[in-house]
Amino acid sequence: MNLGDQLAIELQNLHQEGRIDSEPGLLKIDYRDRAAEAPFCFDMVHGTLHRTGCPTIPEASSSALYAVRHADPGAHAVACSNCRPTPPEGTGMSDDRGSDIVYGLVSILDQFGSVLKERGREYRSSTRGRQMSREFEQLISTLDQTQHEAMKLTLSSLDGLINVIAQIGDGLNHQPKRDNNEPRDEV
Repeated sequence: MNLGDQLAIELQNLHQEGRIDSEPGLLKIDYRDRAAEAPFCFDMVHGTLHRTGCPTIPEASSSALYAVRHADPGAHAVACSNCRPTPPEGTGMSDDRGSDIVYGLVSILDQFGSVLKERGREYRSSTRGRQMSREFEQLISTLDQTQHEAMKLTLSSLDGLINVIAQIGDGLNHQPKRDNNEPRDEV
């Protein structure tokens, strides 16, 4: 049995035991709600960059639009002559890419933390894991005092972050589930 099959079976077992919250999902293929926020879209059928909502986007291209958050300076070569999609001068469009990545990692740790922890233990005791551990120890031994302290601080911070995520996840998992028929507090 390959690793993917073992992982799938373990995930199914955790789901059946109620230890995985499948509501938010790990991967969202349908990004239309997020794409609608993008200021530009690229018509892949005709090779044209438009402002989102441009009236000259052909109906036939509606299923082949790619959301574009930032228009590069060279985008004028494929720009729509009607809406002229160029970024506003001197203003950067906000993009929460960094925080989105952090929340994505938190989501993965929250959903699969116990699987990752168990898999890490198994890997650490494997031949390859022991070899990596020796190489990591060799690398650490070559660091000077400042680099060694920075490495310890980084690992300590990562450990603290993982503990906080685990505590938050435990807190959320122990909240009583609300019955859909219960009245909700209005704000």
